[in-house]
Amino acid sequence: MIVKSLLLTTGLLASAAAPAQMVVDAYESGDLIHLPRPYQLTAVEKVSITRAGAWSAGGGGDRDADECNAFAPREADVEAFFAHAERISRLAYSRDLEQSNCYAEGEVRFANGDSGRWRLSPFRGGTLLLQDGRMIYLHCRRCQASLFDEPDDPAADD
Repeated sequence: MIVKSLLLTTGLLASAAAPAQMVVDAYESGDLIHLPRPYQLTAVEKVSITRAGAWSAGGGGDRDADECNAFAPREADVEAFFAHAERISRLAYSRDLEQSNCYAEGEVRFANGDSGRWRLSPFRGGTLLLQDGRMIYLHCRRCQASLFDEPDDPAADD
């Protein structure tokens, strides 16, 4: 009985002292960072805008807060973004898209029942944080609303 208690106590202490295993999301920082996360966007049922013309000091752009006021998408613009956007990888989002410190954000509910929080930038990039914690990175080359800026053309720099 003493041996059994000692083994049980030792096992509990060992498991309590063991570091908790961190769950690594391979699409965020692991082996799959270069691939778009699998997800099928469906039609938007409801969209709301909670902030428009917002400014972030750490957003990666050179605009001041007053310049960001112009980025104020309407609900129809956000719906069009989701209708035409393509999924991209986290790596492409952070490395290939022009970044901006201006943004708009809100909430969305899709026809498949999923919902989440979205954030769009003037350079046609966006993120969708689904209710289950998955982050989807998006880019909309086909979005034509005048509120979107024309991205720099790298070929023009040659």
